[in-house]
Amino acid sequence: MERSSWSPVPLGPVVAGLLDGSLERLTPKVGQVAGAGFLFYPGKVNSLFGESGCGKTWTALVVAAMVLRSGGAVVYVDLEDDAAGVVGRLLDLGKE
Repeated sequence: MERSSWSPVPLGPVVAGLLDGSLERLTPKVGQVAGAGFLFYPGKVNSLFGESGCGKTWTALVVAAMVLRSGGAVVYVDLEDDAAGVVGRLLDLGKE
C-alpha cells in the first residue's frame, strides 16, 4: 500500500539528522533584506499574510522584481488583483 502524504512522520530521525549534519537544513535564499538575511525559500510555496495595507503585495513584488532582474523566474498568484495591476507595479519598480 502506498504511503499517504497525510501519514504521521517520525521526527526523531529528522531531529538527529539535522543535529548531526546528515540532513541539510532548508534556508531561505530569495529576497535579501539588508542586515536581516533572506525572506523566501527557492522552489517552495511561499506566502505572505497580514492585515490589509501592511505591505504584503509590495513586499512580494519587490522580491519578484529582484528575482526577475537576476534572470530568474517567478510564479506570482494574487487572488485580489489582475495582470495589469501586477505588471503595472512591477514596472513602477523598474522591471521592464
